[in-house]
Amino acid sequence: MKKVGLLFGSFDPIHNGHLQLAQTAKKEIQLDEVWFVVTASHPVKARDSDDEFRITLPIHRINMVALALGFTFPKNTVPTTTHFDFGEFSSLKNKEKLNFSKPAPPQPFIMAPDSDHFNSPPELLPMNIEFHLQKPNYTHQTLKELIRLFKNVDFFPILGLDTYISLSIGDWQESKFILNNFKILIYQRDSGGNSQIKRCQKNGGLKLEIRPQNNLSLQTPPHHQLLTGPLLSHSSTEVRKLLSDSDSSTFGDYLCVNVLKYIRKNKLYTPQ
Repeated sequence: MKKVGLLFGSFDPIHNGHLQLAQTAKKEIQLDEVWFVVTASHPVKARDSDDEFRITLPIHRINMVALALGFTFPKNTVPTTTHFDFGEFSSLKNKEKLNFSKPAPPQPFIMAPDSDHFNSPPELLPMNIEFHLQKPNYTHQTLKELIRLFKNVDFFPILGLDTYISLSIGDWQESKFILNNFKILIYQRDSGGNSQIKRCQKNGGLKLEIRPQNNLSLQTPPHHQLLTGPLLSHSSTEVRKLLSDSDSSTFGDYLCVNVLKYIRKNKLYTPQ
């Protein structure tokens, strides 16, 4: 059975930390692929509370993800920015034409691979499934739809520690379904907060201690796993602030060249 990691996010914008995280998960868990599941909209917050930023159009965000992963637009094709009409793109697996005009079945293959970038079928893929689900959409609904569509795939959701804690204490819809039915991979951010992670000797699981705010202690089931690679060192919020304040020459550590070009061309994240 194919093993696929699922990295959920708005990717607004996608940055090098996301790519490093996907590679870490793939290597440590020996995943066959990692799918970047681009969130069309957030069921709880329409704005970023830190900088009052309105979320960028989904078509821009999935285009940036595809570019960051080494994909390219077919020649003479200009994707629309007004609705979810992807036109016809080449399938990565069999080169057949797929029509993604709305309505369309969700697919992980939305663009043609850049022949100069890939020596073999790509293993990091953009996924637009949430663009086709009813709004508001919740993670358990996405996971159920993925299971229905891809019956021979074992999915591994990849969650940040703060997000995992929120899931574990029941803040999510149908949190028990997600916790009990998926092998969740947990990563830490460089900021770390006030969380501490300790190995539990009893069953090989993790013990999460969050303090001093509420003195909460969580013990994860043994089928959940902590990724041990480098911590995620920066966030999309930080990258957006840099983009609005700084010269484009300073972003080599944060964004790939094609994503930065796309941002500049489409005048994204510029002060209004």
